[in-house]
Order: sequence, then structure tokens, then C-alpha cells
Amino acid sequence: MRYIFWGSFDFAQGVLEQLVSAELFPLALVCNPDRPAGRHEIITPPPTKAFALANGIPVLQPDDMNNDMLRDALARLKPEVFVVTAYSKIIPNDIINLPPYGTIGVHPSLLPLYRGATPIQSAILAGDEKFGISIYRMDEKIDHGPVLAQTEITVEENKRTYSYCSQLLAKEGGMLLAKTLPAYCAGEIIPSPQDESRATYTKKISTDDGFVDVAHDDPTIILRKIQALNPNPGAFAIIDGKRTKLLAATRENGTVVITRITKEGKAPSDARIVLTPR
Repeated sequence: MRYIFWGSFDFAQGVLEQLVSAELFPLALVCNPDRPAGRHEIITPPPTKAFALANGIPVLQPDDMNNDMLRDALARLKPEVFVVTAYSKIIPNDIINLPPYGTIGVHPSLLPLYRGATPIQSAILAGDEKFGISIYRMDEKIDHGPVLAQTEITVEENKRTYSYCSQLLAKEGGMLLAKTLPAYCAGEIIPSPQDESRATYTKKISTDDGFVDVAHDDPTIILRKIQALNPNPGAFAIIDGKRTKLLAATRENGTVVITRITKEGKAPSDARIVLTPR
């Protein structure tokens, strides 16, 4: 099976790792260009690039999607199908439809729920117990195409952090894709249209969304924000007149406790801030 993998971020790397573990090596990886990162703006490659190069996978890093050279490079590889997850750029429709079997998306939600860029954070903020992965055929709309396969995963409340859920769903998504992709290309799967009446959409999360009032907000909402919004953009409060980052929290015997913070101008430290139920 000849496929090209599109993805740039940690979630995409987790999916790709499972495909490589299953001996399903892509013809190439398409990812974002290297970008300045960190306080010193050091030019840094996307997480997927280092993994791909370490495994002998050629890498393409287009800056412009409307580029004939990119189309020619993709066509020369003669892919049967594209796989896209956590790529961040809008892929033109003619490229989506370039391979004979189209383009397959991997989305960390039970579509049509939580379409858009922040499905994991949105599910945590909503207090969902059940998370999921959808493998679907992409079309010109966001997370809209027919579904090939899904898997549902229950996550207990104290493990429901963005980092944990993202790593878990990437692993599960990669394993599901390793089974689904060959079957789809062999004509063994008929995609099922999504139920538009159940569709929900996520929104872009801003720094302001991370603010909590530890004296007045519902402790459960505070817990969810700390779990969903770390490491970026992060949750924060004003404590003793200073901006304080809230890094971790848990529920102990029904009570929410903030367990790690960063005070303004200080290093991260352990804490024990017990939140009184409202």
C-alpha cells in the first residue's frame, strides 16, 4: 500500500509511530517548515520530521500549498492514498482528491462531535468521560466526510489531562488506522456518512480562556480548565495579587485540590490549594 502521511505535531507523531510499528512505512512525510521556537527562537523542526528522518522516511515541507512543484512531487510518488492528522494547514481540494483512494483523516473525537481544531480540550472542558478516534474520508468541509472506523475510550477523571488524552488517542488512532487503511484500500470498508443533526464544533482557545477565580468559580470547572489547557495556553489565577499558573490538579475524596503551580517570577513548585465546593 502506497501512502503519504501529512502531519506536524506530537499527536501526528504518535499516530505515525504506530503505523511504522506495524511495518506500514509511508512513501513520504509532509509537515510544516522548520520554525523559530522558544525564548531564543531557535529554528526547530516539527516533531514528526525528526521521527521520519530517523526511520528513513523522506520529508516534504511546503510553505505554499498552491504550488505546482508540490503537486508534481506528490504525483511522482504515485500514492494510492493520503493520511492527514494534526497538520494545521488547509489542503486544497484538488490535492485531497489526487490519490485514487482520496485522503483519510484521523480525528480525536467521535465524529460528528467536536469537529475542528480543539476536540480533546473541548471534551475535557465539557466533562466527557468517553473520548474517541474517528478515521474518515476527507472532503472540502472540516471533519465532515464519511467515517471508515471509530473507537471509543473511557478516561477516568483524574487522568483526564490534555497530555495524557492526546498520547492515548494518538496511540489508539494509529493502531486503528493500521487496521483500517489496508482494508479500505482493498475495498473491504464502505464509509458511512456522518449524522449532521448531531454535529458540534470546537472553537479556538485563547489565553483569556485559561483564567479562573479560585475564590468563586466552581471547583469542577477549575479542575477541567487545568486539565484541558495545560501546557498551552495554560490555566492561571490571580493569587495574593500576582498572576499564578495552575499546572496540575486532582480530585481527592470529592474535593478538588490544586497540586502544582508557578508563581509570577518563580520556578514551578508543588502546592496544596484545596478548593471549597460552591
